[in-house]
Amino acid sequence: MDRWRVSKRLKFELLKRRLDGERQYTLAARAGVNHTTLSSLLHDTFPIDRQDARVLRLGALLGIPEDECFEPINEPNLFGEDKS
Repeated sequence: MDRWRVSKRLKFELLKRRLDGERQYTLAARAGVNHTTLSSLLHDTFPIDRQDARVLRLGALLGIPEDECFEPINEPNLFGEDKS
């Protein structure tokens, strides 16, 4: 089973909004996501499903296509090599 996380592009767009003065909890509320959950998503606290509705709503709010909202998690094996 593939494991996914929020893409760097989505994280970057959120950061740009925050640098422009928009609060993270305001962005979360506008996307219908709990602000604590948003923080967990941005810090890769847990893997997510590729069709996670919370991430898709954030992407829509930021104008990011669905296929650019996620990226696979490539975990290194015991020898430090990617499994991909």
